[in-house]
Amino acid sequence: LELTELIITPSLISAVPQFVSLPLSMSYLQVAVDALIGSQVEIVIFVIAVCLHHVIFGKHRFSMRGKRMQVAKRSCQGVKHGQVSSATQPSQSTMCPHASFVRTMSTFLRIDRSQEEINHEIVKQLGISSVGMEIEALEALLSTMGKSTNAKALAAVRNALEMQGLQPSVRLYELLLRAYLGLRLQPEFAELLAEVEATGAAAPSIKVLALRAAIHASDLEASIACLLALASILKSSSSATASTAYPLLVQKLVRLASEQAALPRLLQEFSACELLNVWVLEELLEECSQRGDLAHMKESVELARAQGTELSSKARAALIRASGTVADAMSFFEGTTGQCKPDILPLVALAEAAARFSDTTLADSVLQHLPQHPSATLAAAVLRLCLAGGPLASQDEGVTVLQLFEKHFAAVDLSQDLQLQRLVADAATKCGRPMVLQKLVRSLPDSTSRAALLKSYANEQCLDGAKRVFQACPDSDACLYNALLSVCVACRDIASAEKLMSKASEAGAADVVTYNTMMKAHVQSGDLRRARALLRKMRSVGLEPNNVTFNEIIDAAAAQSSAAMWEVINEMEACGLKPNHVTCSILLKSVQNRSQPRDIERALEIVEKAEDAMDEVLLSSLCEACIRTNRSDLLARHL
Repeated sequence: LELTELIITPSLISAVPQFVSLPLSMSYLQVAVDALIGSQVEIVIFVIAVCLHHVIFGKHRFSMRGKRMQVAKRSCQGVKHGQVSSATQPSQSTMCPHASFVRTMSTFLRIDRSQEEINHEIVKQLGISSVGMEIEALEALLSTMGKSTNAKALAAVRNALEMQGLQPSVRLYELLLRAYLGLRLQPEFAELLAEVEATGAAAPSIKVLALRAAIHASDLEASIACLLALASILKSSSSATASTAYPLLVQKLVRLASEQAALPRLLQEFSACELLNVWVLEELLEECSQRGDLAHMKESVELARAQGTELSSKARAALIRASGTVADAMSFFEGTTGQCKPDILPLVALAEAAARFSDTTLADSVLQHLPQHPSATLAAAVLRLCLAGGPLASQDEGVTVLQLFEKHFAAVDLSQDLQLQRLVADAATKCGRPMVLQKLVRSLPDSTSRAALLKSYANEQCLDGAKRVFQACPDSDACLYNALLSVCVACRDIASAEKLMSKASEAGAADVVTYNTMMKAHVQSGDLRRARALLRKMRSVGLEPNNVTFNEIIDAAAAQSSAAMWEVINEMEACGLKPNHVTCSILLKSVQNRSQPRDIERALEIVEKAEDAMDEVLLSSLCEACIRTNRSDLLARHL
């Protein structure tokens, strides 16, 4: 403000008339000066902003146009070289010089048109928007269409190339071949591949496509020829650096050779080209192991060793699994014991072999080489040795299981193997070791896993075991109460179920599932009165019943009388619930030849008003009900 006052002062204003002769000019100047003085706050703010901008940003300038041009340039280069990101593909295509062509053709191809129309349109659009960049435009089109490319579009692209005398790039060849392969157009693929090979443009990616096509066609000779063409690439790849496509292709090739009983021929080709590297050998041994072909496995190992290839852990595991004798299994495993810590895969395979042969020597070798932090897979393989008939099973198998669990596997997550959870839990219960049971239960990640362990006792109707697991749980939520309640119902122990129901209610853990389960128990015992009383209590505590609740009671009421059934249905409708497929099936099952006409018609009326659409099962039930009652007139409305 002081700066402005220095610039615009009364003395300056008084000096103006000396330089302006006309009174009218003086008047205009006076108005302008007054306006300038009134705006001095805004002027000062503007000056400060300019100064701050200069201090902070210096000479930097923002040019959105330049930035857009740079992004567009990078996008076009990406499409040109085939580096199209799926996340940014749509925006990139619109920034390219041939974006108009891609957009127009993509829209044009969405409608089913004749081949001639597509051929004409693609040539026309290339001439309009992509002159001089035809190859790049076609690459962008196929990249954008991806898996939605159809045979007509591919034929139109090749027609455009031929009409304009254009030589496809390697990238365009690859896109065309990949599309033909995806559409299973083998003749077109073979024709184009021959053209590519004639031009000498067969890049490694195209050779991989050729190998895929040959394997898909179950052409072993062509597959081997393609494999030899890729030999230099496969030879230089290790298990750590190999593309995931190469091991998968080799696996399929080995499987194809095995199916055609041509593994010896394939082994010779691998050996002649020195292709028996680590990961190729792994795929060979894995396939042979699954087929139990130990002879070819040994031959593969001998050829690989002659080539200087060492056996990996995965390869040794495959050999151990395919072993026909205990001596073979131990011999293959001993190759890993030179390491301070043998890998997990051979140990798991040796444990599986010990269970298969029921051999204590192999089992003891596994125990001797257990790592400090075993995996869940290894823990499962070892604990299974303690099952009945296993090499570590004994008259007091619980003691052996607990010793292994406490010493080696207490910190291992066994949540994915319910059988092993039961093995440890039963051993802890049998030996009176509640602390071990608590440790097992606490190692499970959540209530869902603990509930699964509880429910596993229902099949054996072992309520005592389920109760001990429940007591070992750190917290008792609705999920665990419901799981134990389901065991009580399975054991038909109504007294225990009612006590547990009371505890759940006192703990505030009783939910709709709790009441439904308890009602199911009353229904199973034939006590419909108590089931309906529990339904009323459920509503009184603020829990809304669902279709599962009513369907259970409706089914039981239908077995007593139609009046009782309709009474429950009326109560269901009063709760605002509509019958579902299960309700309709129960109603139709209750319809018999002695049923009252009004009951039949009301049942069919409910079926017609059901929320769910009628499926084959419900329609079948409807037909049976109408046939039983000789009411073909009612059936005709639904057919």
